[in-house]
Amino acid sequence: MAEEYVLARPAPLTIRIEDADRLLALGSGDAALLYLWVLKNGGRFDPARAAPELKLSLSLEACMALLRGAGLIRGAEEGPRQAPEREELPEVTVEELKKLTEGDPGFRRVLEDSAERLGRVLTGGDMKILFGIYHDLGLPTEVISMLVNYCTEEIRRRFGPGRKPTLRQIEKQAYVWSREELFTMDLADRWLKERAGKRSRAEELARLLGIQNRSPAPSEEKYLLAWLDMGFDREALLRAYDKTIYKKGELAWPYMNRILENWHAKGLHTLPEIEAGDRPPRQAKGGARAPAGPTPEEYERMQRYLNKLNGGGDHGT
Repeated sequence: MAEEYVLARPAPLTIRIEDADRLLALGSGDAALLYLWVLKNGGRFDPARAAPELKLSLSLEACMALLRGAGLIRGAEEGPRQAPEREELPEVTVEELKKLTEGDPGFRRVLEDSAERLGRVLTGGDMKILFGIYHDLGLPTEVISMLVNYCTEEIRRRFGPGRKPTLRQIEKQAYVWSREELFTMDLADRWLKERAGKRSRAEELARLLGIQNRSPAPSEEKYLLAWLDMGFDREALLRAYDKTIYKKGELAWPYMNRILENWHAKGLHTLPEIEAGDRPPRQAKGGARAPAGPTPEEYERMQRYLNKLNGGGDHGT
């Protein structure tokens, strides 16, 4: 039976449950101590005072990088934390990474799994990138394993067996997953299944457009996925393809994309919608738009003329 404990005296400090979860997920006792020290001092960080009081095994800079990466601490001049758009990894040394490996089982699993999936010994630079993905972006161990496996399969699919992704390629995809907030295995698995479904549809569309005996190139796949995301059906895409071939004599991707973007802007995504909404108006001589039909006055005048031709005189009045 688990024993229960209470604090020796009422705690004057408070921490949000979400922040406590982030702090625990870091798996770093040194970072937790620094966070408590800053919290106790009203959010003020004085390295000259903190260093002798805490006696951390990691440097204050490394601990602060962990806390900033998890969104637990930010500079007073900084705005709210947003998902990073480019590589901004915390500055840590190889020695500090070794200490993190020894004291953080989660990070050690990240290194071991990545080395196994990539089939090689990781360099210091590799470890630094993985440190950023794990601590700064906050992707859990299991999700990072899924990420590395996904990147490995992507490179194999594009370039054939034997090719492996670089850590920079994995890092680039990690930023995508972070912006998509794929922080659990369920969310990552759902994203992967949706991605696989879109890719299957894109490959089917590529075959309809005459791409045979090969997979679409990355630039081609980008167009195909974008068109599917716009919501076009098969017949609409084939109509755009026919217009492109008629005008250009070949599949000119940018030209076909302009056609589809124009239809998308008008809200036309099916062939009936396109035929109804994209038909040019009839033009009269001189470039003026022709009326849809005779006006009542013109109809009455034509009727009187026909009556006169038939010998009936003007019976219209």
